Formats: sequence, structure tokens, C-alpha cells
Amino acid sequence: MRQVFQTFRYAIFTGLLTLALFFAPFDLISTAQSSVDQQVQNMASALNENQNRVLGDAEILTAIQLWILGEAMSDGEIISDESILSLVQLWITGETISRPPLMGDDVGEATSACTEAAGTFITKWGGEVKADGHIYSPKLAGQFHGPEGVAVDSGGNVYVADTFNHRIQKFTSTGTFITLWGQKGTLAGRFDSPGAVAVDSRDNVYVVDFNNYRIQKFTSTGTFITQWGSEGTDYDQFSHPSGVAVDSEDNVYVVDFNINRIQKFDSTGTFITQWGRFTISGDDGGFYRPNAVAVDSGDNVYVSDLNNDRIQKFDSTGTFITKWGSEGSDDGQFFGASDVAVDSRGNVYVIDGGNKRIQKFDSTGTFLTQWDVSDIEDGLFFNLAGMAVDSGGNIYVSDSWNNRIQKFCGGN
Repeated sequence: MRQVFQTFRYAIFTGLLTLALFFAPFDLISTAQSSVDQQVQNMASALNENQNRVLGDAEILTAIQLWILGEAMSDGEIISDESILSLVQLWITGETISRPPLMGDDVGEATSACTEAAGTFITKWGGEVKADGHIYSPKLAGQFHGPEGVAVDSGGNVYVADTFNHRIQKFTSTGTFITLWGQKGTLAGRFDSPGAVAVDSRDNVYVVDFNNYRIQKFTSTGTFITQWGSEGTDYDQFSHPSGVAVDSEDNVYVVDFNINRIQKFDSTGTFITQWGRFTISGDDGGFYRPNAVAVDSGDNVYVSDLNNDRIQKFDSTGTFITKWGSEGSDDGQFFGASDVAVDSRGNVYVIDGGNKRIQKFDSTGTFLTQWDVSDIEDGLFFNLAGMAVDSGGNIYVSDSWNNRIQKFCGGN
């Protein structure tokens, strides 16, 4: 009986969609005096007033119309394809709305302090593994296809670059989905394989738009603010940017992977300075494929020098301070130092990709501990891609090929 009911609702949806398509031009004229963005805000507010209820027919029709209008207006992304599909699925199945499906709030949870041993598994969310071992990577909200960059805001909310779905997803610290934005493209607000992500003191979100050779800046709910960058080797150009971090003054540091340099900008994208050069001989301040960057509370800058198997530390102007690491599998050695993060105490965490582990150091590079990771079980990984640390010392790691995020304790 339920299947018949869902089939009936699907038939209604088809009719409503046809009506929406037919009336869209008239709506464009009749709403000429109002903002499409305001319509979306009103729609989101109406849906969020009472989340635990069934989505009404009028609401789904309005959502479809807004989705069509957003595309017709070419105003970046207003309601994404993924969002409208999620809404339609909820409407057809008659399921209740359990979260804001269109636009998220800053609903951060109190970040609990981590008191367990480093590497203690806490939770995970995202991809599912079928009985045959196949990795399930759909495009529904809360699931991933090759996630990479991770960042945490002041409220403990977690932002994930869902790379092959070309979007950013936002979650609470326990993995509850809040919102998402983006789809593949070159317009403002769209991405081509977004990689690293960072958050500033005002919870604005900076995204490395890898194949579009640019940085994009958004509010915490995904509203586009600005962008900068293009393909090239000049100041404020990039040859595949791979990492991004923000300091206490909201200056933005970008890793330019192919040119072996770090570029520094203000929060609007105005170029400030750069440093780095190509080296395979271990020269201080030189790089061979730098991949990620992190900034501590004193605005010291840590760079993962991927192919030189080391971490380098600089002050905020690019003056070299220290370095550590070499090729190998012993404590303090790396086989591809692919990402770096810093906690509130100045401890430094490094993804040692080739050795399938995470290593922890103090701010001078003294080895503290490490934990091994591999495979697909809880606490183990299949291609570590990115990580972030919250104010409580919890570490969020993107387990890219398992299409999930895992959360650990960084150690008391």
C-alpha cells in the first residue's frame, strides 16, 4: 500500500514540476520587485519553523519554482540540485523534516574536551560499505565522494570539501548534517574539485577551488562573498593551489603546489607577500611539492613539504624558524607528509600518508606519539586526505577513499 502511495505522490510531483516549468516565466515577471535570495530565505524560514513534520505540497512546489528561478537568474547557486533532490525525496516518501534541508544555521554544539589517549576513536559519518566491499558514494546530503579538506569553526561546526561532488558540506561536531552548497562549474559559488578549506575568526569559509585555480570565500551558511586567483605564476595567481589556512588577523595563506611557494593575502584577497622556491636538497625555506599549511595561535606557519618528507615552520612573514622530518618509517620520519594541523596548545599533527599514520609533535618538532591507520574498520583509513583540530583537542580526518569523516581524540 505504501508503495502505491509513493507512486501516486510521484505522479503528483511530475504534474507539479510541469506546472512549475510552465509558470516560471510568469513568476519571473511577477517577482521582478523582490529578491530571489529573499524568497529562498523565506522558504527556508518556513521549513525550519517546524522541522519534525511532513513537507507540504505547496512547499515542494515553491521549492521547485525557486530552484528553477535560481538557475534562470544565473545567480550562482541558490537551491542546489542536491538540495532539491533531497526535498523531493522527503516529499515523495512522506518522511518528516528532521533538519534544515535548504539553509543551515550556526548550530554549533559545545565542544567537549578530549581526555583520552591520542588516536582514540570517537565517531564517524559519511560513506557506507556494502557486503561485497564496494564503497557506496552517493550524492545525498551527509554523504561523500572523495572528501578531502576539513575545517572547524568557533562553534565546533565541521566543514568538509566533498571533492568529487564539487560541494562543501557543514556538520555539527557529532556529524549531524546542517547544510551544503556548490556544484560543478566556474561561476561564483561553484567548484571544480574543491580541496582544502579554512575558517576565519568570523566563521567565514575559504575554499581552495583546485581546478578553477582560485580561492572562494563564503559565509558560514554558504553565501558567496568574494573570490580571487586565476591560472598562472604571477602574484595572486596559482598553479594548482592545494592548501589554505587563516591566522589571528584573518590573513589567508595559500599553498601553490606546482610553483613550490606560499602566498599570503588579506581577507579580501589582496596580495601581501610570498616565499619559497624549488629544492630537493633540503635547503631551509625551499619546497618540493608543498601540500598543506596550518597556523598556530602565535601566527607561526607550518607547511607540509610533501616530497621532501618534512615539516617546515616559519613566522607570519615567511622567515624560516625550524624544520623536522626525513624519509622513512621511524618516529618523526615521513613517507609523504601530506597534511598538517595545529591544536590550541601548539601541538602539531601530521598525516604521514605513505606510512598510513598520524604523528603528533610539539611546536619545535619533538616527536610525541603516533597511531597507525589502514583498511576500512573504525579508526583505520584508506587514503588520508585532510584533517582539522577543534578547541577541545578532537581531530577530524577525511578518510577519502572510504568516503567518510572520522573523529579522534588528539591526546590529553
